[in-house]
Amino acid sequence: MKFLSRGFPAAVCYIVIIVFFLNLTVSALADSGESEEQITIDWVAGPADADIGNLAKIKLPEGYVFANGDDTRKIMEYYGNQITDRELGYIAPQDQSWFMVFEFEETGYIKDDEKENLDQDAILDSIKEGTKQGNEWRKQNNIPEMEVVGWHTAPFYNAKTNNLEWGIEFSSNGNQVINYNIRYLGRKGVMEVILVCNPDQLANAIEETQTLLVSYSFTKGNRYSEFVSGDKMAKYGLSALVAGGTVAAAAKSGLLQRFWKIILVAFAAVGGFIKKFFGRIFNRNKQQ
Repeated sequence: MKFLSRGFPAAVCYIVIIVFFLNLTVSALADSGESEEQITIDWVAGPADADIGNLAKIKLPEGYVFANGDDTRKIMEYYGNQITDRELGYIAPQDQSWFMVFEFEETGYIKDDEKENLDQDAILDSIKEGTKQGNEWRKQNNIPEMEVVGWHTAPFYNAKTNNLEWGIEFSSNGNQVINYNIRYLGRKGVMEVILVCNPDQLANAIEETQTLLVSYSFTKGNRYSEFVSGDKMAKYGLSALVAGGTVAAAAKSGLLQRFWKIILVAFAAVGGFIKKFFGRIFNRNKQQ
């Protein structure tokens, strides 16, 4: 099962629906004259049970494929992404319309005592301020500035599944950019689900993702309900997790300047790129 011919057109990029402070920058940029590269992916095809590292598991239905953490990093590098070394899994449907990546941030146990009191206006104001500061870096690096339009989906928390979910709409150079975010709280940290698709596929991708995630669960010993006194505690709560938990923690440790340089870099969509790219992947796999 191989990917071949990494020869994308110059300046090709696609929309990113991602962790807000960009644990994953999906740019897929390459020179048209770049030499070919080959990587091998050990796909798990559904129906199957997929292990997301040793922290979680999910049931993979027919029509979907899964790659483990090592192969996820290969795929991300192939796309031209910065590797976080926190990648644990990758799922895509065989219709080539979207994909999602699982990453785990070992923040410690995040208290959900704000679940009934998520101040949407205050959180959005914080995001706007972060975006303004991020725009200074964009200008210096000739990257289009971004403006916060508002909530695509206001943050909501499911106390039964310890799942936090929200979406933010941005505009950049007249293009719509939506960051859609899903977090699962665990005993030792947060599982971040990063959803990537073309804008016109967003509604379907979210629906499919939510259906798939019904079967998601942390493994024994990693569940939120298994917290015991003495476990590592996170330095922030649900509101800060939405507004940018990574940056909130960095501010406490004096690393804020470093993080501002990587937040909120996003690119406009080029329709059809994902379909064509995945078409090469799956057509090649059928020949193996």
